[in-house]
Amino acid sequence: MKLLLLGFLLLVSYAHAFCVYNEMDSDTIWVRQMPAHTGGTYSSQSIDPGEKECCHFTSYDCNTSRDPDTTLELAFQTSYHGVARDFMFIVTLPAGGWVELRAAGSDTPEVFVFTAAGDRYSHDLQINPKGVLLLK
Repeated sequence: MKLLLLGFLLLVSYAHAFCVYNEMDSDTIWVRQMPAHTGGTYSSQSIDPGEKECCHFTSYDCNTSRDPDTTLELAFQTSYHGVARDFMFIVTLPAGGWVELRAAGSDTPEVFVFTAAGDRYSHDLQINPKGVLLLK
């Protein structure tokens, strides 16, 4: 019973948190939240294959409005065995949603974005945007 309660509490703690899931086989993801709607800047040095990073939408560092429907932008770059790919991309997502990056058999991963309710989200995707710097 205690394990069931603990599992439920962990599930609830991630409900309505934006998350990035790296579902690629071999690429590591470098991610940085773009400045709009951030109190600080959410960033992750890397997300390895099979791993995820999350930030609750009520965290001021991740979403100053604390509204799960606020549109956020995350910039990504992938690396294969420590060597950065020659492109970056920006994806939009709702602050309470999540992004899944999956291998597509080429340099550009497939990007799937969902709302907090689990519905597909119609996201914007920019490939190699100008003026984006991802610090590694």
